Amino acid sequence: MSWSEVLNELTTYLLMGGIVLVIMFIVQVVKNRDLFNDSATTHICDKCNAKKLDDGKYVCECGGEFVHINKMKWVEEE
Repeated sequence: MSWSEVLNELTTYLLMGGIVLVIMFIVQVVKNRDLFNDSATTHICDKCNAKKLDDGKYVCECGGEFVHINKMKWVEEE
């Protein structure tokens, strides 16, 4: 096999790999639409209403607990 054949084959395989990579990325974005949505990972403190993105730590500095935004219930102040 000569170098020109190797380069031709390498170009073909790189192009095919790039196409597969783009298709896999599109499938992941469609499957998980919340990939780039901050509200999907936002947590709110139940005591002081501070907000943050999910980092695995759920205790607030005020002593409250961070709860996922979708589990919060809106209550009007009286």
